Amino acid sequence: MRYAFTIIFNGKHHLLNQRFIDLMVGSFDKWIIVEGFSSNGGSTGWCNNINIQRNSTDGTLELLAELVEKHSNIIVHSRKNGWKSKDEQVNKAIELLQGNPSGWLWQVDVDEIWNVGDFEKAESLMEKDESVAGAFQFYHMLCQDYKGRQLIAKGDWGSGFNARLWWWEGQDFISHEPPLMKNQQSIKQLPQKYHHYSYYFEQDVQFKSKYYKGYASLYRNWKRLQKKAFEFPISTRELFGNSSNINHRNSFITHYESL
Repeated sequence: MRYAFTIIFNGKHHLLNQRFIDLMVGSFDKWIIVEGFSSNGGSTGWCNNINIQRNSTDGTLELLAELVEKHSNIIVHSRKNGWKSKDEQVNKAIELLQGNPSGWLWQVDVDEIWNVGDFEKAESLMEKDESVAGAFQFYHMLCQDYKGRQLIAKGDWGSGFNARLWWWEGQDFISHEPPLMKNQQSIKQLPQKYHHYSYYFEQDVQFKSKYYKGYASLYRNWKRLQKKAFEFPISTRELFGNSSNINHRNSFITHYESL
Protein backbone atom coordinates (compact mmCIF):
# COMPACT_ATOMS: atom_id res chain seq x y z
CA MET A 1 0.00 0.00 0.00
CA ARG A 2 1.08 3.55 -0.66
CA TYR A 3 -0.36 6.59 1.15
CA ALA A 4 0.19 10.33 0.92
CA PHE A 5 -0.80 13.27 3.06
CA THR A 6 -0.90 16.96 2.22
CA ILE A 7 -1.72 19.97 4.37
CA ILE A 8 -3.16 22.99 2.61
CA PHE A 9 -4.33 26.53 3.23
CA ASN A 10 -5.36 28.90 0.43
CA GLY A 11 -3.72 26.62 -2.12
CA LYS A 12 -6.25 26.56 -4.95
CA HIS A 13 -3.64 27.85 -7.43
CA HIS A 14 -1.59 24.68 -6.82
CA LEU A 15 -4.59 22.37 -7.08
CA LEU A 16 -5.35 23.83 -10.51
CA ASN A 17 -2.19 22.12 -11.78
CA GLN A 18 -3.71 19.05 -13.42
CA ARG A 19 -0.32 17.35 -13.63
CA PHE A 20 -0.13 17.44 -9.83
CA ILE A 21 -3.65 16.09 -9.39
CA ASP A 22 -3.17 13.29 -11.93
CA LEU A 23 0.10 12.23 -10.31
CA MET A 24 -1.35 12.12 -6.80
CA VAL A 25 -4.58 10.38 -7.74
CA GLY A 26 -2.78 7.84 -9.90
CA SER A 27 0.08 7.08 -7.50
CA PHE A 28 -1.54 6.57 -4.10
CA ASP A 29 -4.08 4.18 -2.64
CA LYS A 30 -5.21 6.96 -0.32
CA TRP A 31 -4.42 10.67 -0.44
CA ILE A 32 -5.26 12.49 2.81
CA ILE A 33 -5.64 16.28 2.56
CA VAL A 34 -5.96 18.32 5.76
CA GLU A 35 -7.10 21.91 5.29
CA GLY A 36 -6.79 24.96 7.48
CA PHE A 37 -4.43 27.58 8.86
CA SER A 38 -1.94 26.43 11.50
CA SER A 39 -1.12 28.80 14.35
CA ASN A 40 2.46 29.22 15.56
CA GLY A 41 2.58 26.28 17.94
CA GLY A 42 4.79 23.24 18.29
CA SER A 43 7.68 22.91 15.85
CA THR A 44 6.54 26.02 13.99
CA GLY A 45 6.54 28.17 17.11
CA TRP A 46 9.17 30.34 15.42
CA CYS A 47 6.50 31.78 13.12
CA ASN A 48 4.52 34.95 13.77
CA ASN A 49 1.12 34.95 15.42
CA ILE A 50 -1.01 36.60 12.74
CA ASN A 51 -4.68 37.50 12.73
CA ILE A 52 -6.04 35.72 9.68
CA GLN A 53 -9.06 33.71 8.60
CA ARG A 54 -8.52 30.14 9.83
CA ASN A 55 -9.92 28.42 6.74
CA SER A 56 -9.21 28.94 3.06
CA THR A 57 -11.02 31.81 1.38
CA ASP A 58 -9.65 31.42 -2.16
CA GLY A 59 -11.85 28.58 -3.38
CA THR A 60 -9.64 25.78 -2.07
CA LEU A 61 -12.46 24.13 -0.10
CA GLU A 62 -14.82 24.19 -3.06
CA LEU A 63 -12.21 22.70 -5.38
CA LEU A 64 -11.35 20.00 -2.82
CA ALA A 65 -15.03 19.06 -2.65
CA GLU A 66 -15.05 18.63 -6.43
CA LEU A 67 -11.95 16.43 -6.29
CA VAL A 68 -13.51 14.19 -3.64
CA GLU A 69 -16.55 13.72 -5.86
CA LYS A 70 -14.35 12.67 -8.78
CA HIS A 71 -11.77 10.50 -6.98
CA SER A 72 -12.60 7.85 -4.40
CA ASN A 73 -9.05 7.68 -3.01
CA ILE A 74 -9.03 11.31 -1.80
CA ILE A 75 -10.03 12.04 1.81
CA VAL A 76 -10.36 15.69 2.85
CA HIS A 77 -10.64 16.96 6.41
CA SER A 78 -11.15 20.62 7.26
CA ARG A 79 -11.39 21.93 10.82
CA LYS A 80 -13.30 25.12 11.50
CA ASN A 81 -11.02 27.69 13.16
CA GLY A 82 -7.88 25.92 11.94
CA TRP A 83 -5.15 24.18 13.92
CA LYS A 84 -2.95 24.92 16.93
CA SER A 85 0.16 23.80 15.01
CA LYS A 86 1.29 22.01 11.88
CA ASP A 87 2.26 19.11 14.14
CA GLU A 88 -1.39 18.75 15.09
CA GLN A 89 -2.42 19.08 11.45
CA VAL A 90 -0.18 16.32 10.11
CA ASN A 91 -1.14 14.01 12.96
CA LYS A 92 -4.76 14.47 11.97
CA ALA A 93 -3.75 12.95 8.63
CA ILE A 94 -2.22 10.00 10.50
CA GLU A 95 -5.40 9.64 12.55
CA LEU A 96 -7.44 9.43 9.35
CA LEU A 97 -5.15 6.65 8.10
CA GLN A 98 -5.46 4.50 11.21
CA GLY A 99 -7.03 1.10 10.52
CA ASN A 100 -5.38 0.78 7.13
CA PRO A 101 -2.68 -1.82 6.42
CA SER A 102 1.00 -0.96 6.78
CA GLY A 103 2.52 0.70 3.76
CA TRP A 104 4.68 3.46 2.39
CA LEU A 105 3.77 6.92 3.63
CA TRP A 106 4.67 10.05 1.70
CA GLN A 107 4.49 13.69 2.65
CA VAL A 108 3.76 15.57 -0.56
CA ASP A 109 3.23 19.30 -0.21
CA VAL A 110 0.82 20.98 -2.56
CA ASP A 111 3.66 23.03 -4.06
CA GLU A 112 5.78 19.99 -4.99
CA ILE A 113 6.00 18.39 -8.43
CA TRP A 114 7.46 14.89 -8.69
CA ASN A 115 8.18 12.83 -11.78
CA VAL A 116 6.05 9.83 -12.66
CA GLY A 117 7.72 6.71 -11.28
CA ASP A 118 9.79 8.49 -8.63
CA PHE A 119 7.70 7.19 -5.75
CA GLU A 120 8.15 3.56 -6.75
CA LYS A 121 11.86 4.02 -7.49
CA ALA A 122 12.48 5.60 -4.10
CA GLU A 123 10.60 2.88 -2.24
CA SER A 124 12.71 0.23 -3.99
CA LEU A 125 15.79 1.75 -2.34
CA MET A 126 14.30 1.62 1.16
CA GLU A 127 13.87 -1.19 3.65
CA LYS A 128 10.51 -1.77 5.28
CA ASP A 129 11.85 -0.33 8.52
CA GLU A 130 9.97 2.38 10.40
CA SER A 131 13.20 3.61 12.00
CA VAL A 132 14.50 4.97 8.67
CA ALA A 133 13.09 7.96 6.77
CA GLY A 134 13.77 8.65 3.11
CA ALA A 135 15.00 12.18 2.35
CA PHE A 136 15.25 14.05 -0.93
CA GLN A 137 16.74 17.19 -2.40
CA PHE A 138 14.68 19.48 -4.59
CA TYR A 139 14.94 22.18 -7.23
CA HIS A 140 14.06 25.29 -5.21
CA MET A 141 12.09 27.29 -7.77
CA LEU A 142 11.80 31.03 -7.04
CA CYS A 143 10.57 33.17 -9.93
CA GLN A 144 11.59 34.47 -13.35
CA ASP A 145 13.97 37.39 -13.76
CA TYR A 146 13.29 40.36 -16.03
CA LYS A 147 14.45 38.36 -19.07
CA GLY A 148 12.12 35.48 -18.30
CA ARG A 149 14.88 33.18 -17.06
CA GLN A 150 13.98 30.83 -14.21
CA LEU A 151 15.70 31.56 -10.89
CA ILE A 152 16.52 28.83 -8.39
CA ALA A 153 18.09 28.70 -4.92
CA LYS A 154 21.13 26.54 -4.17
CA GLY A 155 23.39 25.83 -1.20
CA ASP A 156 22.45 25.48 2.47
CA TRP A 157 19.10 27.11 1.71
CA GLY A 158 17.85 25.29 -1.35
CA SER A 159 19.90 22.10 -1.62
CA GLY A 160 19.33 20.32 1.67
CA PHE A 161 17.57 16.99 2.16
CA ASN A 162 13.99 16.85 3.46
CA ALA A 163 12.36 13.71 4.87
CA ARG A 164 9.38 12.74 2.74
CA LEU A 165 9.06 8.93 2.93
CA TRP A 166 8.47 6.43 5.75
CA TRP A 167 7.48 2.81 6.19
CA TRP A 168 4.29 3.33 8.15
CA GLU A 169 2.85 0.89 10.67
CA GLY A 170 0.54 3.27 12.50
CA GLN A 171 3.09 5.63 14.12
CA ASP A 172 2.42 9.36 14.23
CA PHE A 173 4.63 12.44 14.03
CA ILE A 174 6.77 13.98 16.75
CA SER A 175 7.19 17.16 14.70
CA HIS A 176 6.47 18.63 11.30
CA GLU A 177 9.53 20.88 11.06
CA PRO A 178 11.61 18.92 10.56
CA PRO A 179 9.39 15.95 9.64
CA LEU A 180 10.10 13.39 12.36
CA MET A 181 8.04 10.29 13.12
CA LYS A 182 8.00 8.21 16.27
CA ASN A 183 10.62 5.44 16.17
CA GLN A 184 12.54 7.27 13.43
CA GLN A 185 16.26 7.01 14.13
CA SER A 186 18.01 7.75 10.86
CA ILE A 187 17.57 9.29 7.41
CA LYS A 188 18.53 7.71 4.12
CA GLN A 189 19.36 10.18 1.35
CA LEU A 190 17.73 9.13 -1.90
CA PRO A 191 18.58 10.27 -5.46
CA GLN A 192 15.14 11.29 -6.70
CA LYS A 193 14.66 15.06 -6.84
CA TYR A 194 11.46 17.08 -7.05
CA HIS A 195 10.59 20.64 -8.06
CA HIS A 196 9.53 22.80 -5.12
CA TYR A 197 7.42 25.88 -5.94
CA SER A 198 7.09 27.18 -2.38
CA TYR A 199 8.42 30.64 -3.33
CA TYR A 200 7.15 30.80 -6.90
CA PHE A 201 3.64 32.24 -6.65
CA GLU A 202 3.01 35.79 -5.49
CA GLN A 203 0.29 34.92 -2.97
CA ASP A 204 2.57 32.34 -1.31
CA VAL A 205 5.43 34.82 -0.98
CA GLN A 206 3.11 37.49 0.43
CA PHE A 207 1.85 35.03 3.05
CA LYS A 208 5.37 33.93 4.05
CA SER A 209 6.40 37.58 4.45
CA LYS A 210 3.76 37.93 7.15
CA TYR A 211 3.87 34.48 8.77
CA TYR A 212 7.61 33.74 8.98
CA LYS A 213 9.66 35.71 11.50
CA GLY A 214 12.50 37.62 9.90
CA TYR A 215 10.89 37.52 6.45
CA ALA A 216 9.29 40.98 6.45
CA SER A 217 11.33 42.15 3.43
CA LEU A 218 10.84 38.89 1.48
CA TYR A 219 8.00 40.00 -0.76
CA ARG A 220 9.58 43.34 -1.65
CA ASN A 221 12.91 41.68 -2.48
CA TRP A 222 11.20 38.86 -4.42
CA LYS A 223 9.56 41.45 -6.66
CA ARG A 224 12.93 43.18 -7.05
CA LEU A 225 14.53 39.94 -8.29
CA GLN A 226 12.16 40.05 -11.26
CA LYS A 227 12.93 43.65 -12.24
CA LYS A 228 16.59 44.39 -11.50
CA ALA A 229 19.45 43.28 -13.75
CA PHE A 230 21.53 41.25 -11.27
CA GLU A 231 24.74 39.49 -12.23
CA PHE A 232 23.95 35.92 -11.17
CA PRO A 233 24.77 34.00 -9.04
CA ILE A 234 23.89 36.30 -6.14
CA SER A 235 23.62 35.81 -2.39
CA THR A 236 20.26 34.86 -0.90
CA ARG A 237 20.70 38.06 1.12
CA GLU A 238 19.22 39.83 -1.93
CA LEU A 239 16.00 37.91 -1.24
CA PHE A 240 15.84 37.89 2.57
CA GLY A 241 17.99 40.78 3.70
CA ASN A 242 19.89 40.23 6.95
CA SER A 243 17.02 39.55 9.33
CA SER A 244 16.35 35.86 8.67
CA ASN A 245 18.33 32.88 9.97
CA ILE A 246 19.47 31.86 6.48
CA ASN A 247 23.18 31.11 6.14
CA HIS A 248 23.87 33.51 3.28
CA ARG A 249 27.55 32.59 3.06
CA ASN A 250 26.62 29.17 1.71
CA SER A 251 23.35 29.96 -0.10
CA PHE A 252 22.89 31.65 -3.46
CA ILE A 253 20.45 32.29 -6.30
CA THR A 254 21.25 31.40 -9.89
CA HIS A 255 19.58 30.49 -13.16
CA TYR A 256 17.92 27.10 -13.49
CA GLU A 257 19.89 26.22 -16.62
CA SER A 258 23.19 26.78 -14.78
CA LEU A 259 22.59 23.95 -12.30
